[in-house]
Amino acid sequence: MARVLKPEGRLILTSTGNNLFTKRFQEVLEHCRPGYEKEDFERLIWGTGLVLMKVRPLFSILGKAAWLANRGLSKHKKLSTLLFYPLFWLHLAEYAARVDYRPFNRLFVAVKRGN
Repeated sequence: MARVLKPEGRLILTSTGNNLFTKRFQEVLEHCRPGYEKEDFERLIWGTGLVLMKVRPLFSILGKAAWLANRGLSKHKKLSTLLFYPLFWLHLAEYAARVDYRPFNRLFVAVKRGN
């Protein structure tokens, strides 16, 4: 990806985390490899000309609760809807406040330094 980016081009990607919560569900979700934490991603881009600019949590505590409620109650549509949306809106507030409690996913933004 770094090779095809123009100088000052941005790489934006998301990945599952590499933490206990994520590892418990990787088999259920049929992920083929572990996710990445900030340190893992920095190791991957080292020497590529990419510089990590931003790491943002996705689906922290309340996001996890919303996801688990939705997954666990998928057969009970009304109950799932009642629980999912309030938790999801709280999760958005958590995200806006930049709370990071070992999130389920991470957003990485890296920029390619020009030649």
